[in-house]
Amino acid sequence: MSVIQRQRNKRNLQTLQHRPRRRCSAWKCSTPTLPVGNLCKRHHKIETRSGAANAASISARRRAPFRRAAQHVLKVLRNRRDESTLLMLREMDALLQCLSQYPRQNNLRGLPPKDRARALLYHIKRQGTQYRSRPANEGAALRILIHALAVEIMSRAGKLPSSAPSYLKTQVARAVYGLLRSDIRVYEIESMRRPGLMLKNRVVTKKMSLQRKNVVRHLYSFIEPIYRYWLTKENIALVLGQKWMQRQENQ
Repeated sequence: MSVIQRQRNKRNLQTLQHRPRRRCSAWKCSTPTLPVGNLCKRHHKIETRSGAANAASISARRRAPFRRAAQHVLKVLRNRRDESTLLMLREMDALLQCLSQYPRQNNLRGLPPKDRARALLYHIKRQGTQYRSRPANEGAALRILIHALAVEIMSRAGKLPSSAPSYLKTQVARAVYGLLRSDIRVYEIESMRRPGLMLKNRVVTKKMSLQRKNVVRHLYSFIEPIYRYWLTKENIALVLGQKWMQRQENQ
């Protein structure tokens, strides 16, 4: 960025800071807005985290019935050699295999949003052997599709608290981000007091963060074209007709 552009941005920011504050555009909120945008500080944080100013993120517990139903349907259609399901799984696996190697999760500072989204998918694929859940032996491609399709089917069934497209994209990205785990490494160090005795030092690398909207946008753009054509009326009805969905309706 040139010096002239920086000075121009600084002047624009000062102009916005001195403008008269308006009320927050969120429903039933009379708090003044931030210098930039139409939301107050509280609703701006909610929108950044969930994708909508008036809706919180969906919990894993609410998503669980849709996730189990989508997992069951995907495995059944795969065993039946369904063409669209096999093609979707192959495309997702090809995307993961084509990802270049990225450094550890705590060494990703300075990466652009697009590379950061790819690094997130790379680390999910790399951690595939560390999962103890049942679909762990099926590979990272199936797990990513299960969590993404669960949110998409919730949207089709009208179970999301907001119909905004940004909310759907953010929730799909957060569901996939939930598959990521912190890295744990164990180092062996020889004891200084008792030579010959090896001590184990357990080091936990902090999980990388899902940053602003640009990372969410790129992550969604990588995943959504793969399963877009699988979401037909027949497949959605097949998922919604599973026993987990009927139990939820009975509750």
